[in-house]
Amino acid sequence: DHDLRIAIMNRATIGANSPGAILARGNLVSQLDTAGHAVHRNRYDHPLPRSLDLVEELGVEGSQREALRARQQLVNGNRVRIVESCCHGGSDAMIARLLIPLTLFFIYGCALASAREDSPPSYVIILADDLGWADVSCQGSPWQTPSIDALAADGIRFTRAASNGPNCAPSRACLLTGTDVAEHGIFTVRPSARGKAENRKLTPPRTEHALTPEALTIAEMLAGKGYRSAFIGKWHLGEDPALQGFDVSIAGNQRGATRKHLAPWNLPGLPEQADGTPLADALTDHAVKFIEDNAAGPFLLMLSHYAVHTPIQAPPAEIANWAKKLPDEPNKRHRYAAVVDSVDRSVGRVRKALEENGCANRT
Repeated sequence: DHDLRIAIMNRATIGANSPGAILARGNLVSQLDTAGHAVHRNRYDHPLPRSLDLVEELGVEGSQREALRARQQLVNGNRVRIVESCCHGGSDAMIARLLIPLTLFFIYGCALASAREDSPPSYVIILADDLGWADVSCQGSPWQTPSIDALAADGIRFTRAASNGPNCAPSRACLLTGTDVAEHGIFTVRPSARGKAENRKLTPPRTEHALTPEALTIAEMLAGKGYRSAFIGKWHLGEDPALQGFDVSIAGNQRGATRKHLAPWNLPGLPEQADGTPLADALTDHAVKFIEDNAAGPFLLMLSHYAVHTPIQAPPAEIANWAKKLPDEPNKRHRYAAVVDSVDRSVGRVRKALEENGCANRT
């Protein structure tokens, strides 16, 4: 069945007569018989999954979250060995699969193993646009990024991670849905046929430019579990993040870049500030406000900066500051360092807001 992504359990480890279960695409759940064939299929209405049995001999029954934990307990107890696992749709396995491998550079924390059952974790994802691998000081840049460095020191750096789509729209589509480009169809930024035809080594595929209504995002998955969500900043996957399940949508549309990094910006849902205000600072203002308003309950915040994508613009005073710090670097590097610094300030402010509002330890 092409519609199934099967988690295969090692029956030799479980025992020849112990059927297991598989989580399938969407909310379709099937059970393995002793020969390994899928039987007893049931489809559950999204986003409220019904109960399922994981392993018959254990009699495990409950929510998909409980079933996932039961399977993990089996793995930790060496009862089973998962050869291949891929869970799509509204399950907790999908959320874990999407969040953990794709915490590329700016994800603040993960769910703590000791988190209480009645206090689900919140998630903050900070995405920088077009930031180079060596453009932060913990990776060797000549300018300092103390907030990002502190986050790297407190957490994990994925120095050998690979992106499912290494440019604007595809990387966002993969991150938000947990699916590959072949599934959501956003292969690159349209038009896919760029540059001179005689210089192309491959014929580019036709690419979509927006997520379809059927695409299931992490915001939609978490909504069924009581989460409030916000998308603030560059979207580039359609007209409005609200159409893909986000409760709060600020400054995002189909555009792949802002025309100006200094106010006025003319972005949807983003109130203008004093002329010359850096866009990253304004976006972070709204991110901090969202944290303050939702600190008591579980939330998903995606702060998606337009920086450091062109145009490379920063206030003159900030450029002059970096000229003093980096006198041997050309002026264009001073401007770029100032834009990177705006993202670094943002990371520091978000972490401070989480601490001040008492939700850092469960975010």
